[in-house]
Amino acid sequence: MSHALLDNVNIVIDTGSTLYLISADIVNKLNLSRQHTRPVKLNQAHGNFQLTQICEVYLQIGQLNKRIMMYIIENHLPYIILGLPDCSLCKLVIDCDRNEILQNGKYIINQHTKINNQMSLHIQKNTNNKVDNQDGIVNTSEEIFPPLIVKQLSPPILSLLSEYSHVFPKNKYDVGKIRIEPTRINLTSDLPVSQRAYRTSATEEVEINKQVKKLLAAGLIKESNSCYSSPVPLAYKRDEMKKTRLCIDYRKLNAICKTDAEPLPRIDTLLDKLTNAKIFSTLDHASGYWHIPLHEKDKEKLAFVASEGLYEFQVLPFGFRNAPAIFNCTIRRILNKHKCSTFACHYFDDRVIFSNSLEEHYSHLEQIFKICEEENIKLKFSKCVFAKDKINFLGYEIKEGCITPDNHNIESIKKLQSPKNVKQLQGFLGSVNV
Repeated sequence: MSHALLDNVNIVIDTGSTLYLISADIVNKLNLSRQHTRPVKLNQAHGNFQLTQICEVYLQIGQLNKRIMMYIIENHLPYIILGLPDCSLCKLVIDCDRNEILQNGKYIINQHTKINNQMSLHIQKNTNNKVDNQDGIVNTSEEIFPPLIVKQLSPPILSLLSEYSHVFPKNKYDVGKIRIEPTRINLTSDLPVSQRAYRTSATEEVEINKQVKKLLAAGLIKESNSCYSSPVPLAYKRDEMKKTRLCIDYRKLNAICKTDAEPLPRIDTLLDKLTNAKIFSTLDHASGYWHIPLHEKDKEKLAFVASEGLYEFQVLPFGFRNAPAIFNCTIRRILNKHKCSTFACHYFDDRVIFSNSLEEHYSHLEQIFKICEEENIKLKFSKCVFAKDKINFLGYEIKEGCITPDNHNIESIKKLQSPKNVKQLQGFLGSVNV
């Protein structure tokens, strides 16, 4: 693929765009090689366009020199467009007071041309998480794909994400509901398990009630008259550095729960599948267990008590003994149903897509996104990794023909103290065994 230096070419900075765009006139003038890619729909105030081609260019802005892939827009305007992620990549800062642009603290553009032709563009909040363009009105939604992550992705991946943005939730409570028969909860005793609410601090009580209200609003729980009740503690959430994770203490209920015989995936078998692959993506299901609907007769068994009342889950909750096996069985059957086990494997809510080439990988990803769309599965974008030649999975670093223990885990093991008794030895073995 050829590339060229864009010399004395006008650049338009559009902070509302997430794409690199280059005019077809510039491409033709510099005789750049074109490459077909997955179509991307571009909505503009004066019409909609399908972007179907990309090219590689050598871009020099101030002190930055970089080869990048740009979408080709078929118009006769002599400029390229840099979006918000590109400004971050190029370390550009817009000084609105002075109408200047800085790079690394230095002004690189201190003269500009005022554009006399103005266009009115109205922005309104979108409530259905879709991006539309009708009669000059652009509807925007809550940010699903953060620009700092988006700028690292290739155009084909961006195209897929744009086409299947609806499989990524707007927030924690925007949960998919897999289209399967509601799951049953089988117990060894008909005697209800009932416990009082745990004593909590005033701060914890406020946090619990806040999350309960969000669960109610999302339809994931409802008020209950059940004879069962399990208490609610708050657990420590690492990314928030405080106790904000709402948990249900189902230990007494779990003690009378019949064990699900679903076989768990063998880690060594999963690793064998990945050994010879060259390109990998890892996908994480958003609030995976909540995708599973509960049978109407069994919802009362998973009731929990908080300070403001008794509630029961409408979906499979975290903390229930058989939840991992039920979820794992569901995903396994879905992958088998769609016959994609040759390029996809899973371990509970983590899924790996593996391929031998980039083109093949884009096709595999599209198939998985279509499955998610058909089965109503949501993925957590912040925990997904796309089209890499090396990934970390189940405590291992995986790349073509090589599987080694994750360096982070090795360092953690090195810091462990030598066991001095049986209990410490058991803890040590639990830390080093996968």
